[in-house]
Amino acid sequence: VAQVSVSHPEHFLKVLKEAESYDGPSMVTAYCPCRDHTVDLGDMVDLCREAVDSGYFPLYRYDPRLSQPFIMDSDIRQDVLPFLKKQGRYRILLSKAPETAKELFADMQQEILRRNKMAKLWANPAG
Repeated sequence: VAQVSVSHPEHFLKVLKEAESYDGPSMVTAYCPCRDHTVDLGDMVDLCREAVDSGYFPLYRYDPRLSQPFIMDSDIRQDVLPFLKKQGRYRILLSKAPETAKELFADMQQEILRRNKMAKLWANPAG
């Protein structure tokens, strides 16, 4: 099981090789912007990078063959708000219900931080 992004091609290839080598089912989820993101094709890789860097779509691997099977491969490097504001679906919410949007975005940021903390515990249970 893993999450990948085209913005991190080395990680993407490593995950696919690990998944292929596993004797059993493997699941790999990739972040893929849709048309509701309203982002130009030339900006898609940058948007994918921001999804990872904001913690919106963290990169990780889980390999039950390892003694420590969960591996967190990305860290939060920026707040999620700049990433969200680049997407049409969230800009619409901001324009139609700005106070609600701000509240939801703040909640999302807190949830991302909470999940990141939990993932780091899974990746390093002794530390």
